[in-house]
Amino acid sequence: MQPKRLQALVDLLEMSGLWEPDNEQTRLNGRAATPEELSLIHTPDYIAAVQRLSIPEKAEMSEEERGERAQLAARSGFGDGDTPIIPDMHEIVTHITGDTLVALNAVMGLAEGGTFNAEGERPFHVFHPAGGWHHAWAERASGFCIYNDIAVAIAHVLRESEAKVLYIDFDAHHGDGVQRAFYDDPRVMTISFHETGRYLFPGTGDVLELGKGAGRGYSVNIPLEPFTEDDS
Repeated sequence: MQPKRLQALVDLLEMSGLWEPDNEQTRLNGRAATPEELSLIHTPDYIAAVQRLSIPEKAEMSEEERGERAQLAARSGFGDGDTPIIPDMHEIVTHITGDTLVALNAVMGLAEGGTFNAEGERPFHVFHPAGGWHHAWAERASGFCIYNDIAVAIAHVLRESEAKVLYIDFDAHHGDGVQRAFYDDPRVMTISFHETGRYLFPGTGDVLELGKGAGRGYSVNIPLEPFTEDDS
């Protein structure tokens, strides 16, 4: 939620020669995700709650209204230090999710994937530094994550094609929201490298979390000890 962090990353990419800002072919035009796209993963009640909580409290609100708002926030996973309520968060994260979908469509060659008309013009990969909100659940926020752009994108692939998806997550924290969304789906394999949940949020990602039903065996977790380095 801090644009200056993204700008610092973009500046670093430019300085290192990994990105040419003047080359139009290296950029995609973003957009906001639609309510229908968000609903591929998130419940209507949760989306409505995020929209309502995105509007700042008014000074003239009654104690009853403040109490109802606090209850709504608690039910939806907001209000603690890990997932605070932020003004305009619905609009912000809806755009982040839409950008993830645009990036995915470009790589997959699906509709709205930029101006890549031929197979050889499509990018092999797209870098989206604002994406990766892998903790959000269908019905609640978690770990600073409001809408799960990754899960929405995967669900979009499953709906628009017959492809199978391999999702690889490299993060100190286990990608519990993505795993949870597809835990029983054999079309999606999730592989997560993360620090063990014995001490670290969200406390999940054990090697025995293998999936369930038809999806058993399609959830792979590789928990690492704290301070694990490349040569460990």
